[in-house]
Amino acid sequence: DVLGRDELPPAARCHLVDSIAARVAALGRVDVPAADRLVPHGFSPWHAIVARGDEVLARRATECLAAAQSPPTDDYDRTPFLLAVQLARPQKVIQAVVKSATREHLAAPDAFGLTPLHYAARAGSVATCKMLAASLPRECLDAASGGESPLRSAVMSANPRRLEVCALLLEHGATLHRDAALEILAAPEHAALRGWDAVEPKLREASASGGLPLHAFVAAAAEVGPAAAVDFVRQRLDDAAPETRVRAHQYARAVANDDSGPDVGATMLHVARSGEMARLLLARDPDAWRRRTERGDTPLHRACARDDVEVVGVLLESGARWGRAFPNRNGETAYELATGKSKAKIRAVMSKRRDEQRARAEAQLVSRKTRDWFAEAKRVDAAGKLAAIKERVTKLAPPETTEADEPARDVVAAAPGRTGATVAFEPKIPVLLAPEALMQLFQLDGQSRRRAIEIVERVGTDAVPPGAARVGHASLRLYASADGTVVFERAHDYVGGERAHRLVVRVYTIDAARDPELTKTLLARLATLHDAGRQSPLAYELQGDPGKGEMYYKMPDPVSKTGVCKFFRLTSALASVATSNLFLGPP
Repeated sequence: DVLGRDELPPAARCHLVDSIAARVAALGRVDVPAADRLVPHGFSPWHAIVARGDEVLARRATECLAAAQSPPTDDYDRTPFLLAVQLARPQKVIQAVVKSATREHLAAPDAFGLTPLHYAARAGSVATCKMLAASLPRECLDAASGGESPLRSAVMSANPRRLEVCALLLEHGATLHRDAALEILAAPEHAALRGWDAVEPKLREASASGGLPLHAFVAAAAEVGPAAAVDFVRQRLDDAAPETRVRAHQYARAVANDDSGPDVGATMLHVARSGEMARLLLARDPDAWRRRTERGDTPLHRACARDDVEVVGVLLESGARWGRAFPNRNGETAYELATGKSKAKIRAVMSKRRDEQRARAEAQLVSRKTRDWFAEAKRVDAAGKLAAIKERVTKLAPPETTEADEPARDVVAAAPGRTGATVAFEPKIPVLLAPEALMQLFQLDGQSRRRAIEIVERVGTDAVPPGAARVGHASLRLYASADGTVVFERAHDYVGGERAHRLVVRVYTIDAARDPELTKTLLARLATLHDAGRQSPLAYELQGDPGKGEMYYKMPDPVSKTGVCKFFRLTSALASVATSNLFLGPP
């Protein structure tokens, strides 16, 4: 009320205000409505007056404060002027305070070490920063709190006028430290903001020492001239900051500002706007077209989205993919984002690649038909090995055989009840060979092998051929052939992936007569394995014919890796190989 009375002389007004302020201080802090205060409490009357945003009251309150030795502060050491800047009060109010306030009032920091210039720079208030820069000494422009200068506060903010503030501070003598330069250059979108032209010369000077990003320079190439920008980037590329460091900085900046801008995770190739710049970057890193942003965009996505046909052409020449193998997080391919000339360019490349593939296929077909492989072999046969092999082959003769083997050389003995000179191996019951029997089949001499095949075929035809005798434990259906050479078993099993079981013949040995002791050992081992199989929790009773009521189980084999005995089916092809002339010589 006192400050609002125009009829009072200035001296009387200041005296009354001082008296009221002293009385209020004695009674306690002023209670300001919650809508007009931040978290800290303890506003003085001067804080309350400035927070109201009245220009006249703010100017007169500041005039009264000018006589004070130090400005009042709240619980967080904020002066009335700092509070006005932080609350973004009207520019007229701030201007009135600046005109009447002392330098100490304008530069006083809060409990966090931040001055009014820090808060004005964060808010992007160019007018406030201009007034403060003109009123404060140069050292106040570089006042740092925890390593953060007003210039860096401006760069780290998300305000679109942040580069204008940076240009203003640099114009008044602020120092461009490396951390602030890194903040500016790591964000390619800075090249499109107002104030870039004024800041760029300082950034070029800072980047001369190396270790700084070049993303913003690459993004600004279209505006400053591609040739000059490419030359500058080429000179600085060797000692520039690594892409991984810059991408990590972009992610950290996005988290700090709670913003996922279009260039989060962007590489220099993502923001290249000229074909020459794109070629330079791809020459340095041929796989740069594979890099993705936070949204999953490749450089081709970005170039197609802005219809940059020159960069699209360079990327396609370098092998960039546009199809379904490279979508972004929204499932969009580069071809789907392309418009106008970019889409036409991709279609032309697709057509060209199809023509090249067709031409290569036709050329391969022609070369395959016309190539003389004999001539090719002679051309590479420097040592004359082909001639030596051919001469050796002509001298080879069939192996000599005994007279007893001669009549049976190309004939498999016929089973009983069959007629004909040549008999194919086609038993009615599948014949399964144990591993030992399969090895013996190719270790016997010619006569013994044919004799074994003949007996096995009779077993597969009659299940129990005439003269066969039961051997082994009484619970097993093991038999030995009439001559005692073949030991086999009648069983039920699943063959060839069939879903129903059937009668099979398992052959365990075809050379039992050679060593009777080994045969006894085999029979004892089979009895032990069958007992273990019947006790298995996987054994079950067959419910259908053939073999209804019998127990079915897989015979275990401790030697096998699977723990189950493996059998090999004796087919007509295997029997033909076993009885052919190729294997009728000595074992």
